[in-house]
Amino acid sequence: MSVEARTRILVYCDADLNLIDGSAVWTASITQVLALDPQAEVTLLLKRPLRRSLLTEPLASKPNVRLFDPYAQPDRFSRVGGSWFKNKRLQPGEAAETIATLDRDKAFDLILARGLRLCQAVVGQPSLAGRVWAYLTDFTDENRAEVAAVHEGASRLLCQTAQLRDHIREMLEVGDEKLLLLPPMIPDLPEGPLPLSRAAQKLVYVGKLTPLWRTAEMVELMAEIRARHPQAEFHVAGDKFHNFPFSAEFPERMQHLLETTPGVIWHKALSREETQELIQSCDIGCSWRHPDLDGSLELSTKVLEYGAHGKPVLLNRSPMHEDLLGADYPLFCNTEREYLEAVDRAFSDDAAYQLAAGRAWEASRRFTFSAAHARLAAHLPQPRSSRPTAASSPSTTRPVRVVFAGHDLKFAEDVMRRLGEMADMEVRADEWAGHRAHDPKQSREMAEWADVVVAEWCLGNAVWYSHNLPPRTGLIIRLHRVELETTYPDEINLQNVRRIITVSPRFAERCRSRVQAIAERVVYIGNAVDCAFYDKPKLSGSEFRLGLLGGAPRRKRLDLAVDILEGLKRRDDRYSLSVKGKLATDYRWAWREEGERQYFADQMARINHAPWRDSVVFDPFGPDTDVWFRRIGFILSPSDDESFHLSIAEGMASGAIPIIRMREEVPGLYPDDYVFSDVREAVRLVERFRQDAEMLSAHGDRVKQYVRERFDLPKVVAEWERLLRAVADESRPAP
Repeated sequence: MSVEARTRILVYCDADLNLIDGSAVWTASITQVLALDPQAEVTLLLKRPLRRSLLTEPLASKPNVRLFDPYAQPDRFSRVGGSWFKNKRLQPGEAAETIATLDRDKAFDLILARGLRLCQAVVGQPSLAGRVWAYLTDFTDENRAEVAAVHEGASRLLCQTAQLRDHIREMLEVGDEKLLLLPPMIPDLPEGPLPLSRAAQKLVYVGKLTPLWRTAEMVELMAEIRARHPQAEFHVAGDKFHNFPFSAEFPERMQHLLETTPGVIWHKALSREETQELIQSCDIGCSWRHPDLDGSLELSTKVLEYGAHGKPVLLNRSPMHEDLLGADYPLFCNTEREYLEAVDRAFSDDAAYQLAAGRAWEASRRFTFSAAHARLAAHLPQPRSSRPTAASSPSTTRPVRVVFAGHDLKFAEDVMRRLGEMADMEVRADEWAGHRAHDPKQSREMAEWADVVVAEWCLGNAVWYSHNLPPRTGLIIRLHRVELETTYPDEINLQNVRRIITVSPRFAERCRSRVQAIAERVVYIGNAVDCAFYDKPKLSGSEFRLGLLGGAPRRKRLDLAVDILEGLKRRDDRYSLSVKGKLATDYRWAWREEGERQYFADQMARINHAPWRDSVVFDPFGPDTDVWFRRIGFILSPSDDESFHLSIAEGMASGAIPIIRMREEVPGLYPDDYVFSDVREAVRLVERFRQDAEMLSAHGDRVKQYVRERFDLPKVVAEWERLLRAVADESRPAP
């Protein structure tokens, strides 16, 4: 008799779920996201007893979610200590002790906690070591020591935005191994674009009532707005008064304004479903905040919820908001005068309203519950069960067990997730801290459990597994490019290697010459591209925009990309270049090398002193490449060397025309029609495709089809599945 496998997860946020604010909504949202996996068993620990169920009602109907109220078990939890049980309010230290107590019964696979003080206390519980994911937004640089302690004690540190992740990495001087992006989450959206038009002149604000959110100012300005637009209304939902920075008169003054200001309708607390209905009935969302928050690295969930309903948003111009909505978004407002002008524009300018609504709607689609779950799925612990082992039931068939091991699994995440969704595949990850740094005990357990181990990158992980693998476990090593320039391949015990995967046909030939003893075991499987994810309509003007995804280090040849732009600008001034990704300053190893530093200093000086300097834009590193590619008509690959250059395939999946420098791996991997040998040839290629609209469209469709036929995620996953099953069969002992 078998028992269904489960992944046991505990969620706790230092927030009162009786109140409607961002942290409480986040807590309910992440619980719903985790519960999307039917094999997950999610326990949500309550900070305070529930007095109302506005936020938790959607969770109550989910069979794999349990709301745990410690106050309902006085015999067990009143003895944990402190006054929290009497006061009905868990403090961070008491919450950590309660979690540890609950864990002794439930043996959670994962404990997800939010809040700096709380996470400090939770990672301080020795019994919870190795299972804590920490989500932090409430800290400054002055909290460096506390954040460092959480980073050291947690197995994952979840970051709301790419900017926040980069800030933590720089502040702590750490790598990306533990940092995982978890953007804000909103309910899944209907398919197809919404009608982006006004029904009336209705503003809406949903959230807490607090000075820094300018809630009082927005209500006070209604008098001037109604003087210009007599039918205007301002709908406000929320009843949490957050008096920070402290002002003795704020709560009373705020309530008085809400109750007495003409044109203001105060709905007080609403359920999430009622909130969505209110937003849908209004026309413009309000998220205008104090200038002290312009440097914030936290993205408002409410901005996304407004956008999800096709509503434009009034919000401050900031680097993060420009990245989200575009620098030309028409409803940015920082000052009081700009806020009033933005309201006028939204009420009277149809073109501005539709542009803003479309941008907000498009941006929100990257932040749905399903998107969040897909982002987390490959990193979650695998389900556990008490089903009988093969030894106790020889006739029982079980799934193929696969472990992906390495320090950087980003190129394998989509494949891991898809394989893990198969009923007869179990996938786990042995994540290493560096090229050689890992937990040997955990790796040995993984090796004993697995039928097949996939060493992602041929580095110290591949070396260790090749020397420490049980005879019945097969080993696959996947090489990229950089490994052949190291000594790691020479340290491999080749006798224990069943397959070596490379990501280009020509690179496979180089690999075979390096491992001649097992040359016949070298196979080619391309990188996987989620073609459906990138296949989105291009924006107007994309035919004049070049894209370079990843401009550092020096071998990526930013200088050649700029040369191509300069050559094109001589022919048509409308051309521009967008460079997305990390800069050289983001790579500590590169910035320590004088040659790298000087190269990028020279490129920046060249761009800054050029007459076309405003035509070069540096877009920040982040997960929004699908949206970025909508603006890109030509994706450049001028690198000195690559093994596959995934950004080219991703760009082609979006319909961007590839402009690829001839290199060793290119023949047989990408079509010859898009390959150049020098800058002049690259310029001629771009101009030839761009000048004929029909040709440009036809080639856009052609490159999409090329990638779908060779690298589409389902196809590549099928190749992986066949290979894994073959290696598992080869590794089983003869009967």
